[in-house]
Amino acid sequence: MGQDLVGYLLKGPYELPEEKRAEAIAHAAGLIRKLRTEYEAYLEDPPNYVFSEEVVAHLSRYSIDIEFELEQFDMDDATIEGAATEAVNDLYNIWNGNNARDCHCRTDPDDRSQVLFFCGDATWGDDPDGYAYLTIKECRRYGILEFFNIR
Repeated sequence: MGQDLVGYLLKGPYELPEEKRAEAIAHAAGLIRKLRTEYEAYLEDPPNYVFSEEVVAHLSRYSIDIEFELEQFDMDDATIEGAATEAVNDLYNIWNGNNARDCHCRTDPDDRSQVLFFCGDATWGDDPDGYAYLTIKECRRYGILEFFNIR
């Protein structure tokens, strides 16, 4: 038994365009609001609630526990705006500046307009707690990676 390397290996644009920052924040906030609305509807009748296809499609990309994931979207409007803004700003910080100790990126040798980006760390079984890893995790949850065509 020992530690495992847990992380994200991503491919995306060489640089995130600054002119898309506000649009990305609005996109993330809109998705969070939609998921919050779904969570509120779910709370009215949990055993009989049927999740929308859109919610299942989004959340099942990274989790099998839809109920647990939806709980993460129980936020008021001010918190939603703050969470979306923080996630997008953190993504710009690590993607354009590579400003985290737990990540590395390089130009894709097959496509110079793209980069290969890794973030993560060795762990005994829990999620890594590095800045870049946690940023990418939030950005996946809020639909920001898809917005920038980061996969």
